[in-house]
Amino acid sequence: MKPTSTVSRTISHTVRLAEPDDIPGINTVIENAGTFESIGDRDSCPVWPPLSLDNVDLNRMTILVSATHVGDIIAVAMGDTPDQTTHSVEQFNLAGLFVREAMQQQGLGSALLDSMIRLSRILGARNIAVKATPNSASFFFKHAFRSYDSDTSGAGTILLTRSTTDICTAAA
Repeated sequence: MKPTSTVSRTISHTVRLAEPDDIPGINTVIENAGTFESIGDRDSCPVWPPLSLDNVDLNRMTILVSATHVGDIIAVAMGDTPDQTTHSVEQFNLAGLFVREAMQQQGLGSALLDSMIRLSRILGARNIAVKATPNSASFFFKHAFRSYDSDTSGAGTILLTRSTTDICTAAA
């Protein structure tokens, strides 16, 4: 995926695939996003601190970053990496979407989510899914996600999904 330069309301930024040098900036964004969203089994692993990514994650996950013109990472989205044998997935699972707390409500999350939807379509996924908290569900509903199922584990998450072929961005 080639970098895409955009202006989200007031912030000029570039959305691109994460690189090894981005790991410290990615972890800073996750730590300072102001909310906690699960990124999978790593959360419960006692060897690593929760939500601390490393170079292994660049191979294990698809990670997009939003960076300023000077290279500061200001937002991060991560999800499945397609099966290496087929290079395709039926459903792409969004594992996390984080925006620096000071930069929230400026369209960065929307721009990053739109890029992740386009990328998942390029990778062959017909649908994209996310486990959202009740507080974050409205953001995804604005991007044409629909409720698919409620989590019965007691975590209070809602499984949301949408087609990758429908082009729909949040209303301004």
